[in-house]
Amino acid sequence: MPTFIYDVNINSTPEKVFAHITEFANHDSWYESPWRVESLSVGEIKLGSQFRSTGDDFIGKQIPNEIIVTEFQPPIRFCFRCTDLRFPNPTMHEFTLRSQPGSIVLERKFASNPGFPFNILFSLVIEPFFGRPAMLRSMNKIKTNIEAKL
Repeated sequence: MPTFIYDVNINSTPEKVFAHITEFANHDSWYESPWRVESLSVGEIKLGSQFRSTGDDFIGKQIPNEIIVTEFQPPIRFCFRCTDLRFPNPTMHEFTLRSQPGSIVLERKFASNPGFPFNILFSLVIEPFFGRPAMLRSMNKIKTNIEAKL
């Protein structure tokens, strides 16, 4: 499964960064296109929490996804799996926080295998020319959102 890694340094605490990225309502503030989410689980987010999202893809088509939290280790690791019924395999989203002097490194791994021939198109065209720039802008929006709250 092709995996892509993006990171950003954030001047904050791991607790604040973790709280921001694990609150799905915040995701719309840093996604590239309109995105809505509803919780299907009761209570606070935890391992196994489920959500349904609807977001616009890069051509403006609304795409529903089923989301399940697959790892929840405050304040260092948060992972979820998205199932888009157009593709045979879910996408994996992994967020890991590492402390360094004066800041936090937020690393995001995105793994996707949409199946042949889309996996070739995704790896050679979509990710480098559209996905990577969009993900880096999103990571910088996360940084800006969190640092603005300091």
